Amino acid sequence: MKRIILVAIFSLMMASTAFAFSLVPGSSVTPDGTASLGGTLVASIVNTPFSNVWFNGTLTQNVYSNAIGMLFEYQITNSESSINKIARLSTTDFTGWTTDVNSLLGGSLVNPLSIVRDSSGSTLSFNYVSPTGVGDLGQGQTTNIGWIQTNATGFTWGTSAVIDGGISQVRTYAPTSAVPEPGSFMLMGAGLLGLIGYGKARFGKKA
Repeated sequence: MKRIILVAIFSLMMASTAFAFSLVPGSSVTPDGTASLGGTLVASIVNTPFSNVWFNGTLTQNVYSNAIGMLFEYQITNSESSINKIARLSTTDFTGWTTDVNSLLGGSLVNPLSIVRDSSGSTLSFNYVSPTGVGDLGQGQTTNIGWIQTNATGFTWGTSAVIDGGISQVRTYAPTSAVPEPGSFMLMGAGLLGLIGYGKARFGKKA
């Protein structure tokens, strides 16, 4: 009976991680087209503009909370008015977190040729290739959704960079440990004050 339970637990663990490639610092993988697990949507940045002399476009990011941790999805569009194609999207502040990665593939959208994590473990990059297999993210084109699953328990502000002949930085979300927001601290404080007041009232009545 114990063996059956252990096999069942192992199978569930395999099912929860088989959808992704584990990306350790200093390594790279080739995505196979698997969709992210998703989860409960907790934050979204839609069509955030980026631009420099060579290109301009928009970035969309969704952040989900699921049984594993925080999952970050990325999708960028290169404007038709851009001079250059776009080679890479890099996102930072992943040091210390496990990163399982993958990307959707196919269709008319542009696929990442590889997903790379630098030696420090902080920066992950989606390196793009066009549907024809030549060049990068062309003018007027949009990427398939690339994603990073982490074991983080929260998220905070970080930075992503769109790169090709120049760099354009975009404010995006990154993983962090869960910390109550200022509003939560205020609610906790109000609750403690209420409890203190309630205790005093009861003590006063007994006196």
